[in-house]
Amino acid sequence: MMKRLRKLCDNEGVNLSEDIIMETLHHLPSKSLARFKCVSKCWQIYIADCRSQRWRPRPDFIGIFYQKRKHSQIRFFFESNNHNIDLDDSVNVLNRGVYIVASSNGFLLCTKHRKEPRVYCVHNPATRQYSSLPKTKICMEGDIAVGFICKVDNPNKDVILFTIVRYEIPRRWDELQLTVTIESFSSETNVWTANSIIFDAPLRLCPLNWDITSSASSAGVINGVFCWLDQVGRQITVYDSVYKCFWALEFPEETVSGCRCYLGLSGRPFYFALNYGKEINVWKLE
Repeated sequence: MMKRLRKLCDNEGVNLSEDIIMETLHHLPSKSLARFKCVSKCWQIYIADCRSQRWRPRPDFIGIFYQKRKHSQIRFFFESNNHNIDLDDSVNVLNRGVYIVASSNGFLLCTKHRKEPRVYCVHNPATRQYSSLPKTKICMEGDIAVGFICKVDNPNKDVILFTIVRYEIPRRWDELQLTVTIESFSSETNVWTANSIIFDAPLRLCPLNWDITSSASSAGVINGVFCWLDQVGRQITVYDSVYKCFWALEFPEETVSGCRCYLGLSGRPFYFALNYGKEINVWKLE
């Protein structure tokens, strides 16, 4: 194999672009990269560059936003004692009466009031800029489950794309539901749209957080799939925004009622964690 690669690289009749070589090497394991250094001098340069990019340190974790229950004050908790960083820790630009609904890639989804129709805004703490969205079209009187995903489409043009989905949680969480209405917003169209989904089988919809019984946790999102943790119904409710389908994923059979449950992202996959008190069990969702 090594002889074939060396012969291919030294053959003047075969020309591969740098992009193809770099992309191929970037997906190889680190041990394989070390073995391929001797193929040629050009490969050695490419591999050194590829390894430096792969192991480049990520930005330091500065802190997290949190919200006080009284007066809905938004604060910023610093991870260290260094408070000299120029951050708008109180999000003063949004004024009082603003609630953090969700966050994604450093952006905050907030709402100025809890009355319907609701007005949401997307806030960038780094630039202290925010954008108010059109009013929602559907009035949801009860608790609302919300999902928010934001990504930078082109870093050079400072363009962001974001999607918001929400649905109303039934007042009687123990009752089975046959349908759900998903209201979604896309920054590309700048309009709210509604989509009614009929379930294949009746479902309970209650993605409430035990720590904040009057509020629903925001969804974790990956590849356009929104997942809400339902600790009461012992399930994860899932909405695929691409294929417009909705279903529920039950907790593992070995879970014990009354234990704390958590759902989060680490890299690409979802992880489900169960806190038994003395130990924590973690499942990878595939």
